Amino acid sequence: MSIQVTPNGEACGAIVAGIDLSNPVSSEEIAEIRKAWLEHHVLIFPKQVLTDDDLERVSLYFGEFGVDPFIKPIEGHKNIIAIQREADETSPIFADIWHTDWSFQEVPPAGTCLYSVDVPPEGGDTLYANQHLALEKMPEDLRKRLEGKYAFHSAMMGYSKKGSYGDKDEGRSMVIEASDDALEKQAHPIIRQHPESGKEAIFGTAIAYMVGIEGMPQKEGMDLLMELQRWQVQEEFVYRHKWENNMLVIWDNRSVLHKATGGYEGYRRELHRTTVADDVSRWKEKPVMRNTSISEDQSESVAKERISISGADDIMAQLKPAVDTFGGFPNPVKMNFGTAGVFHISGKDIVREDRQADCTISMAPEVFELVINGDIDVMGAVMEGKVQVEGDSSIAISLQGLF
Repeated sequence: MSIQVTPNGEACGAIVAGIDLSNPVSSEEIAEIRKAWLEHHVLIFPKQVLTDDDLERVSLYFGEFGVDPFIKPIEGHKNIIAIQREADETSPIFADIWHTDWSFQEVPPAGTCLYSVDVPPEGGDTLYANQHLALEKMPEDLRKRLEGKYAFHSAMMGYSKKGSYGDKDEGRSMVIEASDDALEKQAHPIIRQHPESGKEAIFGTAIAYMVGIEGMPQKEGMDLLMELQRWQVQEEFVYRHKWENNMLVIWDNRSVLHKATGGYEGYRRELHRTTVADDVSRWKEKPVMRNTSISEDQSESVAKERISISGADDIMAQLKPAVDTFGGFPNPVKMNFGTAGVFHISGKDIVREDRQADCTISMAPEVFELVINGDIDVMGAVMEGKVQVEGDSSIAISLQGLF
């Protein structure tokens, strides 16, 4: 039986049948699969009963193993990590923001292989956003503002000791080893030619790893990256993948973004993952990449700004675009405002000046963009604090990201 590749009719993705990956694959079959991978960007192989050894062997058909930092591999397989969540786990869903894997590396991985070991009966879908299509349909004005620009990529918001998976991340079954190595930065072109197909795509996205734009003030650069983010993950560019047990999905990190989702509370979920290194010998034209750093004034440019709060309706109206962009929060956002309040944000501390306002904010620890009166953007980790006020009023805020 020959290999059959059937497009799924979505923004990206194809189902591959007629092959048993538990057995060795011929060089001709590998070439056929790789051709389909470059064309469809996400390949789905259902009904594949694979061992961890099989997963490693199949991964090597696409290239050498990539380096997976910060996450402890499974026992006996140094190139496999387990993306897992126990049935009673209450920590935030892992990787539930748009990203491309490890874009902060000098040469980010070409692909990712993810195999389902234990799939819940509901929820746990993975979303993929086609970045060739997003660029193709991008408004000319936005493209002109992005062309030739380099974005800073860093793991600081997720894997630094103060990040989402840092020292304060508790109750997680995955073993994540936060490190100051996450503070390193790398610059990559925002619009990048795919090194094998030659087709242009948007590379990376804000919130997860993009933390600024080279040569632009921090706030201005993040404003542009957030505008890009809102564009590149629109529904018309997105494929929602529903998992089954014994299913392998292989995607091209140079062509798509991806994002985990929840919705399986009370059920266990486990998938095994490898990354595939990019092979520079395959590149038609090497993208220009260079190490760089974010200056102190850029990384802290939003600190110590004043936020004027003008009421619950106004705040929620401005928060809604962020909720729409990121697909909502694990828990509802609740905001109650009495009279207006004025706050200072400075580093980890939030100091309230107007102690007569009756304010309560309950917010899930999720990454988001909050714009209040156009005065300040708060990009989610790095900031955690509690406001001490008189009487029964209090504010507790836990945000993740760059500010």
